[in-house]
Amino acid sequence: MTANIVTQDNMNTYNAEMAKIMGVGDDGDSSETKTSTLARVKIIHAPIMGMKTIDGEETETVVVKGGSYSIQMPDDKIVYGSKLTMRPFMQRYMYKKYVQGTDADNPGYFVKTIMADSLNQDLKDTHGGYNCGKPAGYIKDFKALSEDMQKLIRTIKRVRVIFGLATLTNPIDESGKKISNFDTNIPVIFEVDNRTSFKTSGEPFTLLAKRKHLPIQHLIDFSTEVQELKTGGKYYTVIAKLRSESMDVNKEDAETLQSFLDWITNYNSYVTTSFDEKRGNSVSQEEAEIIDQIVGDDLPEIEVA
Repeated sequence: MTANIVTQDNMNTYNAEMAKIMGVGDDGDSSETKTSTLARVKIIHAPIMGMKTIDGEETETVVVKGGSYSIQMPDDKIVYGSKLTMRPFMQRYMYKKYVQGTDADNPGYFVKTIMADSLNQDLKDTHGGYNCGKPAGYIKDFKALSEDMQKLIRTIKRVRVIFGLATLTNPIDESGKKISNFDTNIPVIFEVDNRTSFKTSGEPFTLLAKRKHLPIQHLIDFSTEVQELKTGGKYYTVIAKLRSESMDVNKEDAETLQSFLDWITNYNSYVTTSFDEKRGNSVSQEEAEIIDQIVGDDLPEIEVA
C-alpha cells in the first residue's frame, strides 16, 4: 500500500494535506526491514581516538571529536562531520525503550512503536502492547503513579524521527582522514530521543508551521552543544537552525518524498506484525485487503506529473 504524492507545483505551496504528511502539525506534547535503504544520522558523544604521526612519532590522539555528527550508510560504512545540513522532507513520532539483557544468551533489545504524525494516540509496539507500556493520555500527577510505573515511564523515550537529505560538513573517516568525494544530499533517518534535543530539533518545524511553509522548502543546519554531567562526563544535544532562504521543489523531490513514505509504511507493517505475533492475532487475507482499502482511502490521491 502506498500513497500517490503531489507534483512539484503542489509541493511548492503550503496546504493542510501536505503539512500533515510532512509532520509540521502537532508535535504531541499536550514492517521495518532488516536491511534499510536509508542511512542513519547520529551524534558522537565520546571522542574517537586514533594514532597519528606527530613530529615523526606515532601518538594517540583524538581523530573524531565528541559532538560530531555521523552518517552510517546502508553498507555500514560510517562517515563523520563537524556539522550536518539537512533538507527535511518530513517528521514522525514514536516511543522506544531499551530492555536490558541478562547475559550473552539473552542480549538486550529495543521495543519500538509504529511511527505516527503525533503522540496524541495509542501506538502499537513490537512487544504486543501500546506506547512501550506508557499509559495513554497526559499524566497530570506523575508522583501519584506507583513506583514501578514511574520507573517504567522513565525508561520510555519520545522520539522525533526526521527524514531528509543530509550533507556532512568536512567529512572524515574513522581515522580522521578527509574524504573529498563523499556524497551529498544523502537520504537519511535521524531518530532524536534525548529530551532536550527532542525539543530543539523540533523548533525549525514549529517555525515552518507558523510561517505556513513546508519543510522541503528549506534547509536546517545541525550543530551540537556540550552538556556537563555531575560525574564529570559529557554528552551533546542538538542545535537546529532554520535557514530563511526558500527552495523550489522538482519532480525528483516528489519521488524522494514517496520513498520516505514507503519506508515508513514498511516499518509500521513490521511493528504491526510483531504486535500481532506477540498477541497471537492473525488476520485473514480478505481482512487484510479490506483494512488496506480503508487506510488507503484516508490518503490523498494526486497524480504525479
